[in-house]
Amino acid sequence: MHIMTRTGATLASMLLATGLLAGCSQATSDEPAKPKASQSATTEHEVDSETVQIANGHFSVKLPKGWQMKEITNEYYQYNPEAAASIEFTNPDGQVMATLRTGADPWAEEAIPPPAKDNVLIDGGTLNEEKGAHLTFVADAASPDSAVIELTELSPDQQAGYPAVAVPFNYQGGSATFERKIGPKDELTDVDADLKGAERMRAYAKTEEYAQLKSLMMSFEQLKDIQEQPPQEPTETPGT
Repeated sequence: MHIMTRTGATLASMLLATGLLAGCSQATSDEPAKPKASQSATTEHEVDSETVQIANGHFSVKLPKGWQMKEITNEYYQYNPEAAASIEFTNPDGQVMATLRTGADPWAEEAIPPPAKDNVLIDGGTLNEEKGAHLTFVADAASPDSAVIELTELSPDQQAGYPAVAVPFNYQGGSATFERKIGPKDELTDVDADLKGAERMRAYAKTEEYAQLKSLMMSFEQLKDIQEQPPQEPTETPGT
C-alpha cells in the first residue's frame, strides 16, 4: 500500500483484455516529457483544491475541495513497485469520479489506422503545450449514452476515431491511466435526466462537477524521476 501525503504489460495485455483498441499512428519521442498542466485548456468554474502526493511522492494532483481519495488494489500490469499506485477519487456524495493507476510499462503506439468510427468529441485539452498527455471527453458513436473522460496519449481528434475506452498516457519511466467511464444508467450531477446521447454529455461538460474533474485530471504532475523497469510478463491474468 502506498502512503499518500498532503502538501496544502506492457499495457498491451491490459488493452487486449478490452478487445477494443488497435493503436494509433501519431509519433512520440523516446523520452516522454514529465506531464505538467499548462493553461492550454481552462474551465468556466473556479476550482478550489489542495495538492496531494501519491506513489511515494512520485506524482501529485490537485484534489478538489470536499473530494476524497481511496487506495485500491493494483492491477497485474502495474509492474513498477517504485511508482505503482491505484487511487479512486470520489466527490462529496461518495460517487467515484475517476480512477488513476500508475506504474505500468511505457505505452508504445502502433502505426495502425484507427477503426472506422466517429465518436463525438465533447471536450479536450493538453497538459503540455508542446507534447504530453491530452485530456479528452468523448461520447461513443455506437452508444452515445456512454462516454469516457481521460488522460491519454491520443490527441482529442485522434480519440474521436477510437472506441470510447481507456488509452494510457506516458510519463518519464512508465505509463498510467486516469479515467472516468460513463454508462447509460449513470446519473450525471446537475444534468436533466431527460437528456440523452451527446446532448447529455455536453450538458455535463458545463457543470461545476465536470470542471472539478477536469481540473483534477489536468493537474497530474510528475515530481521524481523513475527508474524504468524492463518489460515483464504478467504475474496474474485478468479474472484470476
